[in-house]
Amino acid sequence: MKRLSWALSALLFSLLVPASTANASEFNFSVTTIIPDNQTDSSKTYYDLLLEPGQTQTLEMLLRNDTSEDVTLNPAVHSATTNVNGVVEYGPNEIEADPTLSYPIDQWLTIEEELVIPAESEIVLPLEVSMPNESFDGILAGGITLQEQLESSTDTTDGEDQGLSIENEYAYVVGIVLQQSEETLTPELELLNVSPGQLNARNVIQATIQNPVSMYVNQLEVKAAIKSSSTGEVFFETEKEMMQMAPNSQFGFPIPLNGAPLEAGEYTLEMTAKAMGAEWSWSEPFTIDADEAGQLNATDVSIPPTDYTWLYVSIGVALVFASIILFWWRRRQKKQQVGIVTQKNPPATAS
Repeated sequence: MKRLSWALSALLFSLLVPASTANASEFNFSVTTIIPDNQTDSSKTYYDLLLEPGQTQTLEMLLRNDTSEDVTLNPAVHSATTNVNGVVEYGPNEIEADPTLSYPIDQWLTIEEELVIPAESEIVLPLEVSMPNESFDGILAGGITLQEQLESSTDTTDGEDQGLSIENEYAYVVGIVLQQSEETLTPELELLNVSPGQLNARNVIQATIQNPVSMYVNQLEVKAAIKSSSTGEVFFETEKEMMQMAPNSQFGFPIPLNGAPLEAGEYTLEMTAKAMGAEWSWSEPFTIDADEAGQLNATDVSIPPTDYTWLYVSIGVALVFASIILFWWRRRQKKQQVGIVTQKNPPATAS
């Protein structure tokens, strides 16, 4: 069975923090960053570097394998993104890059796509960094994923030859931040759109928040309410604290419906966000049409399926009564016809 575990950060990121489903002893290799002189803070175990425009540099990571088998790794680089929980991710995911991300960090870092750490030995993995020639404010942020490649046998049930399949199991993510100056930027947030959707097969209203600045937005707090556009009645509301957004990223902040079905109509999102001493407020109208609501309600696992039993019973009873009435009406019609014929043909009398 495939298992994948990421060693990620708690707030920004730190190096080699095993996830809850794995501990450090379950890794077949260890990683140690070799911190260069241009590190902004030597106490950090991830790379946080200050470079000039166009500057190139080779970073190094020490990889150690204490097992009796060779370890094969598939390194990769990914830009930092923000997930729907308001948590920054540094590993591979399906989150689309924000349009304001001018310099995806994977385009400025070069690393081997596959390497082998021999048994009971260590090697140095080089990472080539090339800064953009243009000067920019803020930071480029991402993660270097070191993912182990394991071989496992695959059995066949029809007598065919056994083969080998590759399983990716555990991975470390080493954070990296690149900047050309340590100038402090001002945070900005934008509300891009509001629309109904689903999260974990449950209906939500998603408010897409964007951080268009090349800086982290820390300790983000959001409060949101969905109201009727005509009456102002509040239908749904939620709030969440201690979130974080990656530089130049966006995420769909979910307002849960708590099992209530979506209903077509005109609504307004009232939302406020606070972070790093700044505050933003939005009032955004939106529409839910009947077709969209019906499709989402049909696939929401928290909404019980409609019970049509009483409808079927009612229809059945109505059909029975209709049959009885129709039968009674036909018998009455026949009796009336017999009476008419009898009156037209009276019985003969003796002369």
